[in-house]
Amino acid sequence: MSSTSTPDPEAHVIKEASEWFARLRATDVTPREQDAFTQWKAQHPTHEEAYDALCRLWAKLEEPSHAAFRAERPIASPSGHSPPTERNPSASRILGGKRSLVFAAVIALLTTVAALWIPHALHRWKSDVSTEAGEQRHLNLADGSTVLLNTQSALAIGTWRDRREVTLLKGEAAFSVTPDPEKPFIVAAGPGTVQVVGTKFSIRKHPDRVTVTVSEGTVTIHATVSADPVRVQAGQEVSYDTQGIGPIRNADFMKALAWQRGQLVFTMEPLSGVIDELNRYHSGAMILANPALRPRVVSGVFATNDPLRVLDAITQTLHVRSLSIAGRVVLLY
Repeated sequence: MSSTSTPDPEAHVIKEASEWFARLRATDVTPREQDAFTQWKAQHPTHEEAYDALCRLWAKLEEPSHAAFRAERPIASPSGHSPPTERNPSASRILGGKRSLVFAAVIALLTTVAALWIPHALHRWKSDVSTEAGEQRHLNLADGSTVLLNTQSALAIGTWRDRREVTLLKGEAAFSVTPDPEKPFIVAAGPGTVQVVGTKFSIRKHPDRVTVTVSEGTVTIHATVSADPVRVQAGQEVSYDTQGIGPIRNADFMKALAWQRGQLVFTMEPLSGVIDELNRYHSGAMILANPALRPRVVSGVFATNDPLRVLDAITQTLHVRSLSIAGRVVLLY
């Protein structure tokens, strides 16, 4: 499997929507740009959906950011006048710097969460069942098969006539499939499908690849660009992307299936990867603002039900500074 893959078209739409969002709020935006934006939004329904979702996200962020600024403003005296602040220029500079940091956090949140929240909103609209941040759901399918849907995931269930078929639109799911030789069970995920008769396996849909981990039985993977399918047996896992199917390797069940036990397992994981994983379970956003922190490594076993507590433990261990806004946005620097 190649290390490169075709850019995600949804990521491209999100990038364009973010650029339009920023440009239209500039003081020097021109009528020609406004007309170009109108044309762009009308090109495809996903353009308008992505932009509207971005507007809703910004509206949610404005309240905590304004609250933070209000907390920093001087409190009015009984006479109705605010106490003077210019007598202490250093304090003014500190408050000004903190305001800038808060605003930077909000802007960084907008661009970071847009890549996480907008696709989830779009997938949720297309799905039959979905989960929010930190939520898991057990599903009982019509044939007796069961599905455990992990955090921020979305699943669409097709019509079951000649075969049983579902589509993992986003996130992660564990399947326990009831055997039926007459009707194979097929999961579509990204640029490929996973086909079984009866077995247990999990699928994780990453931004750039899909990973399949088999607990029991055997699955057959068909990649869109590969002519030959690949069979994966119990105790093995494999990833595929738009370039094809990668090598089969032994599965690390302690790590790969930890989420089913309500755990996250990190073994010498870069801090950037840890933050990405924690963001799946957090209803706000954790932003790694200082690039120098990205390669710092984290090891440990943590609970999935309190990502902020996990982040607090990690930042204390690594001596990383952080700024929290309303308990939702956390900026690491």
